[in-house]
Amino acid sequence: MFLLQHDVPNAVLYLDSALYFNGVAKGTLPVTYWRVRSSVEAAQGKFREALESQRTYAEKSNDQLKQLQVEQVARMRSAYEMVRSQKEIELLTKENEAKASYIAFQRTLFTAAVVVLLLVSLLTAHFIISYRRQKKNAMLIALQRDEIEGKNTQLQMQNSEISDAKRRAAATRQEEIAAQRHARVTKSENC
Repeated sequence: MFLLQHDVPNAVLYLDSALYFNGVAKGTLPVTYWRVRSSVEAAQGKFREALESQRTYAEKSNDQLKQLQVEQVARMRSAYEMVRSQKEIELLTKENEAKASYIAFQRTLFTAAVVVLLLVSLLTAHFIISYRRQKKNAMLIALQRDEIEGKNTQLQMQNSEISDAKRRAAATRQEEIAAQRHARVTKSENC
């Protein structure tokens, strides 16, 4: 503003106060300070210093532009990394959920297998016990049949002995009857 009015002393004073408040207080100078200083030095006729200030302004502008580009690239990269990380997290979450459901399925399958094995074991034990019981019963029946057959054989032998004894007794009786008849007949003949 002072340069447009060609008031160089006030422009120098304003520039010095800007240098103090902006540069010394904050530790850095804004890029525009070097452009304004170049204009003030050119107005004072210090063209060499004005050229140096203009070079510094160009360097600082390039540095600031580069820094802005780097910041923009960094922001874009961080946004990309964030999105990629979120997608990776989502994929990992889905993968973990799939693994958890697979583990739950495996547990269920294992539990079912254990239950089936337990049932098969119980059925096998039941069949073995039933088989042994039937085998024992069959052995008892076979022993009883053998006993019955033995007793039946004894009874048949006793029956045959009794029949023989009856026949002998009947034969003896008939012989006695025949002998008594014969004795009566002989007695009647003798008398």
